[in-house]
Amino acid sequence: MDVVSFSAFTYLQAKAKGAQFTPVGATVDASTHQPGYYSNAIVPAASDIKDLAGFKGKKVCFVNENSTSGYLFPQYLLHKAGLTKGDYTPVFAGKHDVSAQKTAQGKECDAGFAQEITVTTTGPAAGLFKAEDLKVVDKAFVPGPPFSVGDALPADLKSQLKEKLSTVTTADLRAAGITTSPAFEKFFGEGYKPVDDAYYNNLRDLCKTLPDVKTCEGV
Repeated sequence: MDVVSFSAFTYLQAKAKGAQFTPVGATVDASTHQPGYYSNAIVPAASDIKDLAGFKGKKVCFVNENSTSGYLFPQYLLHKAGLTKGDYTPVFAGKHDVSAQKTAQGKECDAGFAQEITVTTTGPAAGLFKAEDLKVVDKAFVPGPPFSVGDALPADLKSQLKEKLSTVTTADLRAAGITTSPAFEKFFGEGYKPVDDAYYNNLRDLCKTLPDVKTCEGV
C-alpha cells in the first residue's frame, strides 16, 4: 500500500515487522487540540473504586490486545499502580464503546478502559450509556494515529503528501466541497498535525516497561 492510517501501536507493530512507510501527520483530537487523545480508566458512577489500585480483584474491561488506548496504555497505568495480570480478570470487549457500556452497566465488568471521546461524547450520543453513568479515576495521554506514506513512493509525491495531508483540517475539507459526517469526524478529529517516527518513541519506551505484554515483542 502507498498510504495508511491506523493506531499508533499498530504502526509500531508494522514497522517492527519490516513495513516500509513513514508517518507525516497524526490526527488532532477535538478535546486536546493536539495529535493525541486520552485513554480513560473508568468505573460505574456508583462504584466505591477511587483509583487504579481499586481494580485489584475486579473484572476489568479492555478493548483488544492490539489497541493503543484500550490495552497498551491501560497495562502501563495498571503497572504503575503496582498491579500485575494476576491481580484482575481481563474482559475483552472488542470496541471502545462496548468496553465503556459494559463498565457502565457494572455486570460483566467492574472497571474498564476506553478512549475519552467514547466515554464523554460518542457513547452517550449513540444511546449506549449516559456520560454520568461513568466515573473517570485516571487517564493517560496517547499519541494520535499516524497517517503514513510508503517509503517507495517517488520523492516529489511523498513531499506533496507530507505538505498537504500533515496539516489538513475538517474546515479545509468543507471548503473544498467535501461533506463530512459525525462518524468521519469522530476519527478525523480536527485534522492532522505534522509528526515523525520519533513522536512514537515514548510508546517504544513504554513497551520496555511491560515485559508481560506479548504484543510488545519486537517493538
